[in-house]
Formats: sequence, structure tokens, C-alpha cells
Amino acid sequence: MAVAAAAAMLPTALGAGHTKSTFAVLHFWGDGPLLESRMDPVVDPSKISGHVHTIQGGDAFSFNMSSDFASKATCTTSRIVKDLSNYWAPKLYFQSPDNGTFYDVPLYYMNVYYFFDQTTDEIVPFEPGFRMVSGVSGKRDPPKSAELQLDGSKGEIQPISWTCPQNTDKPAWPTNSNGIKIGMAAKAGGEGVGFPNKNCDGTYSPLRSNIHFPSCYSKAAGLTDYKNNTAWPSDDGKGNMNCPKGYDHVPHLFYELYWNTPLFAGQWKTGGDSQPFVLANGDPTGYGLHADFISGWDKDALKWTIDNCNAGDIGMETCTGIPGGTITGGKQPAKTCKLDNPIAEPIKGALKNLPGCNPVVSSGTAAAVTDCPTPSANMNMGAAGTGSPVAQPTGSTDSGNGNSSPSGGSSPSTSASASSSAGKASEPAQPNKPTAKPSAAKPSNPAGNGPASPANTPPAYGGSSNDDGNVVYLTHTTLIQKTHVVTMPAPGAATPPAYKERRGHQHQHLHRRGHGIN
Repeated sequence: MAVAAAAAMLPTALGAGHTKSTFAVLHFWGDGPLLESRMDPVVDPSKISGHVHTIQGGDAFSFNMSSDFASKATCTTSRIVKDLSNYWAPKLYFQSPDNGTFYDVPLYYMNVYYFFDQTTDEIVPFEPGFRMVSGVSGKRDPPKSAELQLDGSKGEIQPISWTCPQNTDKPAWPTNSNGIKIGMAAKAGGEGVGFPNKNCDGTYSPLRSNIHFPSCYSKAAGLTDYKNNTAWPSDDGKGNMNCPKGYDHVPHLFYELYWNTPLFAGQWKTGGDSQPFVLANGDPTGYGLHADFISGWDKDALKWTIDNCNAGDIGMETCTGIPGGTITGGKQPAKTCKLDNPIAEPIKGALKNLPGCNPVVSSGTAAAVTDCPTPSANMNMGAAGTGSPVAQPTGSTDSGNGNSSPSGGSSPSTSASASSSAGKASEPAQPNKPTAKPSAAKPSNPAGNGPASPANTPPAYGGSSNDDGNVVYLTHTTLIQKTHVVTMPAPGAATPPAYKERRGHQHQHLHRRGHGIN
């Protein structure tokens, strides 16, 4: 992205209005996400949610959250200390074409873009406890167009998409697809709506889910009425994206979730009328992609960021002067921010049914799943302190928010059992992380006939070697590097080509979204 490093420290909003579109990417850190669980305090408060979500942010996350609840967090996976918000979307699963067994697809990493669009409105911070949802979980029919549509004056909003970067076997979507059996390609290469029917093997860029959020907030509707408290801005004809009268203009959020789908390459036939990935809500189409947000920002810290942080994809954490400071490689805590799943049910490994027993439905109504036990749960989890940080895995360093790799471990067990304690569920043991240098090329496939216990030692996705033979994995688009060994690359080492390729990818996908960012 052609954004000078110095721009991260220069004000861009002068008085009322935001005269130029700017943005900063929020990165996460730690050994994986904060939590994966059937929890959704926005749509399903005070009860077990219908499907599993992958959740990032502060550890004051619970089944029911008042407006000040998030601010009680004792740690966060956000790299901004005073951002205690929570960000979540449905988890992705792989369904074996051979026997119908479900396997969880690990989150590779997640980014949240904070766009501060050009507008004559003043962009203001979120109110504490503000919550919103984008996308429709129950949607299974293709939209009218595969193109994004985020202008409130131009009809039906189309805020979600999928990206499938590829090195081989292009294109990712059939050129003549109508969206009924397989998703549809957008005009921009490598992006579309609905799941593709090819492997996504781009360097450091596997299958990615994309969700844009509205940026206009109605105080009259209130913080918790997520069905009515937001609207989409409209172009005034001069390039300004302005909110309707009576709405506050808040930051425009955009989620990217990268999924480690290459672990399952070779386990399904590409190019056909079906594909094996399914969202946790039982959606095999990809049209039911959605996401949620609850603000736990300190308002002064977010206001400073709106007015002063134009870091682009280098990362919000590079902006000098953010109130409260940042979590970066040199200042990262020794412990990662985690919550245990409070629901006593397996959500990973080999599963007979999707958690919550959601039937896989592409259209119409499927028969209900039978023999579905009701799990117990600790409904009081998430209060301040209950999500105490846990020690980083042995051998991990600054790990972004993908899957860190410990330097050792015993052989995995494939048995599945549920704990009698509601406080923490026992799950099928996960495969060992790599202990030796995996191939720098596309990762090998899970062993066996179908991914029964997906790979004994699945390699991390992608990779490049530094001079002493240690494997260096680049996660985000920051200068922070993630390694799967203790030794970091030597200071001043040349930037690996894959990092430059990743930056180029970011530039392309942002530029074509038409935000006017150069």
C-alpha cells in the first residue's frame, strides 16, 4: 500500500468532516483467537447460540453483556491496549465428501480494517457497548450481483464476499455460474460471492471471508437494537460518504478472516458442482456469512485514532501516540489472552454433526438432526478476571493470531469426550503442530483416506527460510514476523519475496474496493 510510514503520525481530519479517506488495520496477537464457542451476546443473549463463532478481543466476553461489560476485560488479543472490543464471525468446517464427517478448519489469521471514509460528517467513536451485525445467517440464495454494494441510496446492500487467492487451477469460480450450485465471481479477479469450487493456494493467502459493516449509528434506536440501530452511508456525488440525517458517522469496519483450507487440499474433487466447506451455521453456500461487533473502545483512544492514525496496512499499532499504548513484538506480554469454552461439547476434531446439530442446508428445509444432546454450560463466564491469561506455548514467539507452533508435544489422541464440568469442555485432541521445518511450498495434504484427525503433523501454511535454516512465517502485513521456532531472523535481514507479494495482494484487494485510498 502506497502509504508513507510518516503518515501514521499525521492528522488527517481537520475540524468537522473527514476530508480524505484514510484507514488503519487492527491486528491481533496471541496463540490463536480469544475463544471459539457457541456464544453470541448480540443475537442470542443469555443462552447458548445456534452455531460456533471465532471470537477476538477482550476477555470480558460472556453470554450477556451490558454496555460497560467489555470495558472490564483484563486482557485483549487486540494490539491496541484500550481496544477491549469483541469481533466475531462463524467458524468454518470441512465436511468429508467420503463419509460426511466434519473437521474444524483452523483460523489462519484475522484483520479488522478501520476505514475512515471521506465525508462531510464528523466521524465519531463508537459508544461503549454499541453492537451491530452485518450479513444474514439464514441467507442461502445468491445475491443479485457478485459485486459489493455499500451505498445506502443504491438499493440492496451486498456487504459480504469471499476471496480465493490462487497460484494454480484458476479461476476459482466458474465463469458462467448463476450462484445456485457454486458461488459467482466478481469482476475483480480472485473475489466473489459464495464458496469457490477450487483450492485457494495463494502465498500466505488461503480462503478468506470478508464482511463490511455499516457506519451510521442511530442513537434513537439505541446501543443494543442491532436490527435497527445502523444504516449505510450514501455518496453525495462528490465522493463523500454521508450518513442519513439523525445518524452519527462512526468508523467503517471490515473483517478479513483467513482460513487454513490448504490443510484439506487433495481431500476433495475441485471444479465440480459442489465443494466441501460449510459455515458453522450449516451453510454450504457461503451466502450466510455474517459477523458481529461489540465496542469496548476507550472513546478518547478511538477518537485519536480516527483523527491521527493513517497507518494503512502497516498496522494501527505503528501509530505513535495512541492513548494507552500498543502491544507489539518488543512489548508483548509473556502470556496470551484466552478464554476456555464454557460449553461442554466438542467443537474441533472429527465430528459427526456440526456443533448445535445444524443441518447442512443449501436451499429449502432439511430434516432436523436427531440424537443431539443438550450440553451444559457455565453461563457466568467472562466476568473480569475469569479469562485470565494463560502461558504462551513452549517455543512460540510473537505469533500474530494464527496457529502458533510449540516446539514439542506428544502424539495426539483421536478420542472425543465431553467433560462433566460445565466450565471447560473436553474436545478431541488436535493434531500436533509442526516440530521440524515443513516445506516452503504448498503444505502437504492430511494423511489417510479423508482427513480423519486432519494430519498427524500438519505444516503451517506457506513459509520461507532465513539464513540459519529456521522457518519464518509472515502473518499480517506488518513488519512483525511470526516464527515457529524460538530464534527470530537476524535484524536487518532482507525482506522475503513472499512478504512483498503479500503487500501487493493487500494493495490490490483494497484498491478495488473503491475507497479512494492511494
